[in-house]
Amino acid sequence: MESSIAAAIQFRSSWQGGYRRIRYNVMLESLHTGHIFSIMFDRCIDLSAVRGDLFQVEVEYIRSRTLRRLPHEADGLAEQWEDLVSWTRAFLVQAGAKSIENQMQS
Repeated sequence: MESSIAAAIQFRSSWQGGYRRIRYNVMLESLHTGHIFSIMFDRCIDLSAVRGDLFQVEVEYIRSRTLRRLPHEADGLAEQWEDLVSWTRAFLVQAGAKSIENQMQS
């Protein structure tokens, strides 16, 4: 497996031990537009207790229930997503979470 990973990503890998992943997935739907979003909270625990736990939060657009919008209506998708990202950031700050933000997208 190590050789497959190294060939695929041009990077030397090494086994780091096991971990346990816990995920909470919160699904949200806008009653106005029908857009559905998800906030996913991950916690990865190093089973060997050598490293500290890793936490990750993702905000994602999932889908829309809207078949079509009227010509005079704005979609609102980008604005609603930004509002949810801002709310999530504020929630984490209020909870005292120390973080490094990374805007990598797949």
